Amino acid sequence: MQQTKIRVTPKYFIAAFGEQYAGKHPVNGWEYPLGRLSNRYSYVNKGDIMLLYCTGSYIGYDMEAPAIGILIDTQIVDEGYTLYYRYLPLDQPIQRDTINASLDPKERNYFINPGANFIFEIKNTSFQRALKDRHIIWP
Repeated sequence: MQQTKIRVTPKYFIAAFGEQYAGKHPVNGWEYPLGRLSNRYSYVNKGDIMLLYCTGSYIGYDMEAPAIGILIDTQIVDEGYTLYYRYLPLDQPIQRDTINASLDPKERNYFINPGANFIFEIKNTSFQRALKDRHIIWP
């Protein structure tokens, strides 16, 4: 039997939510479908951490990240790759400008115009800078 290799240090991502899937998969819904072409994201693992960012088309949040998500499972389905996460709201959302200023220059290139259900990896230091002065509301 082959053992699954578990990472000790999580990877960090920005996951963008938009109007397209908001009804069926809201940001606080614990499920993030990536679509048919998403198998390239199969390196995302349990324990990885996402900054949950809502695009300007997402009703209720306007270009801000209201929470983080900790990956608890992943699944390959007919429609693509789905990530399941624990939703942890922040005491105050992080505005797009703050997120952008927190990213390294190469990471900013991916964050210019993220569409709905788009995910990309960022450095731990970028994640920490984005969350500066914010607190996670633990259940």
